[in-house]
Amino acid sequence: MTLYISPALAALMSAAGTENTPLIAWNNFAADATMSTLLGTSAAGFPASNAATGSTYDEWKGIPTDDRVALRAQLTESKTVTMVAIAAHNAADIGAGVVAQRAGFSRTNEIPRSQDFSTGWFTANVALTSAATTGPDGTMSAGLIVENTAVGVARYVTNTSAVNFTAGTAYSVSCYVKRATGIRHFALTLPSAAFAGSPAAAFNLDTGVATISTAGTNTSAGITDAGAGWLRCAIKSDATATASSPDAIFRMVSSPTNGKDFYTGDGASGLYIWGAQIESGGVTSYIYTTTAPASSSYHDLGQWVVPSTPAPIAWYSTASTLQFCRVLFHNVSPSVNPTVGVFFCGDPMVMDRPFYQGFAPILTPTEVELQSNVSAGGHLLGSSVVKRGSRIAMQFNNLSDTFVRGDDFKGFMAHFNDGGGAFAAWRPTKYADDLHYFWRDGQPVQPTNSGPRALMSAAIEGRVYEG
Repeated sequence: MTLYISPALAALMSAAGTENTPLIAWNNFAADATMSTLLGTSAAGFPASNAATGSTYDEWKGIPTDDRVALRAQLTESKTVTMVAIAAHNAADIGAGVVAQRAGFSRTNEIPRSQDFSTGWFTANVALTSAATTGPDGTMSAGLIVENTAVGVARYVTNTSAVNFTAGTAYSVSCYVKRATGIRHFALTLPSAAFAGSPAAAFNLDTGVATISTAGTNTSAGITDAGAGWLRCAIKSDATATASSPDAIFRMVSSPTNGKDFYTGDGASGLYIWGAQIESGGVTSYIYTTTAPASSSYHDLGQWVVPSTPAPIAWYSTASTLQFCRVLFHNVSPSVNPTVGVFFCGDPMVMDRPFYQGFAPILTPTEVELQSNVSAGGHLLGSSVVKRGSRIAMQFNNLSDTFVRGDDFKGFMAHFNDGGGAFAAWRPTKYADDLHYFWRDGQPVQPTNSGPRALMSAAIEGRVYEG
């Protein structure tokens, strides 16, 4: 039950003072006569309420291709989308990672074998173990590099497949990194054949600070948190010559500020690496490659998630105008099908006010029925849980009459009162785990005048899907 908010949107919410204002997401495109079509659907049983269309349908599923399954939604026209959410999925059961993506411009990862560093890569003064740990996408595909004890040397892996660079064009090199043992840091270096001076940047894995130690033309560097201890490190610079060259260097360094560090190894320190990428322009979301470069027009809306339960997941990001969005599963065995029971793609309703009171967060199941065994003397001998679940009750006060009478809130009332499901997050940036998929299990929503200045109150009661 987690809401993943992009850093850019979190900053916008903070500036607008809406970081703790509740969100409710349902098929609010219906008012504009635009509906989602789920592509790749096949019957799987167990009908569920569909938050994208407001209808009841069988679970949405797909057949794996190359250990991946993309389940795509098409809107009847391009709309503003800020959130993609799913519930009643089986990602945890099949051990898959999942991410929401939006359609956009096409781009290419020029490095073959972006996760398999055992083939098509050269190592220097490090021992490489393939598939040593789980990568950010949930697959057992991250490599491990461990330094040797050589004195005063560089330690790295580098691609051996040549990449074509064009003078005057900006290129970005990126890689996911996580410390395995020791205290080493990471660095990236661009090839000297195409970049004057071979620009380099070092990445402090303790502080998350990127330092350009050798500058080129328009060189920049950055580091972002990718979850589960992974950091994505990137350097960008303009090519100064047209050349075909390998040698984008992925380094272990002792110094957190020297991207071309030479040092004496201890024979034990190591880093996990995953998802190498070279692309023209700025850094975009990762594209998996096998034996050749690969292109994609889909962009991640947030970080990969490796769920442990079928509870709801949502990705909330800055607005995009699109007609297609999808959820992509990785690490899918050929014999299983990823399934999604509830799907949402759209722009959630931001409530007019935060809660002042009247909301009880669901920290544990709120409804638990017990079957108890009692001795003849009335002592408890033991209990068995025979039913568990949760209910949610949200009391909103001091809503403006213009908000309550607006298309969004009226559309939600009609959808919810008729039994349609919705996603709700009550304090998005503070309690990201308080994301719920719920439907009406009480009185219809009926706003009432609650005081002066045409302020309104509304109570929303529902039952929660927890997985």
